[in-house]
Amino acid sequence: MCVLAAASLGFSGCKCYVLSNRLTRHYSAWMELPTIVNTLNDPGRGVVYHVRAYRTLTRTELLQSVAMYLRSKKGKQPKKGTVVTIISIIGFNE
Repeated sequence: MCVLAAASLGFSGCKCYVLSNRLTRHYSAWMELPTIVNTLNDPGRGVVYHVRAYRTLTRTELLQSVAMYLRSKKGKQPKKGTVVTIISIIGFNE
């Protein structure tokens, strides 16, 4: 399972942090993990993306989160049948 924390920086773009399972536990120690799961199914690649956020994401925000994840993988596409979990801080202080 792949985990990514993405921070939205407004119009200037987004900054991403790829976390291992060990770092995810540390991340949750100082900040409550998001509880809302937004799902995007990519039937062409056979991949399901679960984006966890603090609120329901718009379609644009959901696509941006997945695009940031794919950019962070530098061209390596997830294998067919993979479920990818992305953690986002969008909506944290709203």
